[in-house]
Amino acid sequence: MNKTTGILLTILFLFASFWIGEAGKGIFHLTPYMIGLIGMVLIPFQVPKKWKYKTLLSVAFILLYAVSFYIGNLSFYRAYNACIEEAEQVRVELSSYKTKHGNYPVALNDLNIPLPCSRCLRGTILEYESTDTDYKIRFSDWLVEHVATETQPFIAHK
Repeated sequence: MNKTTGILLTILFLFASFWIGEAGKGIFHLTPYMIGLIGMVLIPFQVPKKWKYKTLLSVAFILLYAVSFYIGNLSFYRAYNACIEEAEQVRVELSSYKTKHGNYPVALNDLNIPLPCSRCLRGTILEYESTDTDYKIRFSDWLVEHVATETQPFIAHK
């Protein structure tokens, strides 16, 4: 293996840590730790140097990995906080859509509005289910879920 492979693997792992951070599962989820551990062992062995240098690369990788995960997590919580402030507007748009079309949209994208609560890579954290006569819309972090229906505004549940 060579230096280029190590750089490409590092970029891949940093992208993965950001992606996982944006999932909003919290720091107690095991996946980011397992992927970080694999990267910490795999990346330094792509460079044919002494153990001292490989150890330094491992430490640098873990620091970058943690920062990337943290930034992804910030993206999630920015979207989550936007939902707390703006998700009720989606309920208003759903009501307008039903008045205009006679039923609720199949997907939130059918509303043709910029959806709030969006993350950088993963899109909105709003989850939506509908029937012709009702809908359920929700968003959550690893601890609290906010749920709304046609007749009920968003209510937080643990």
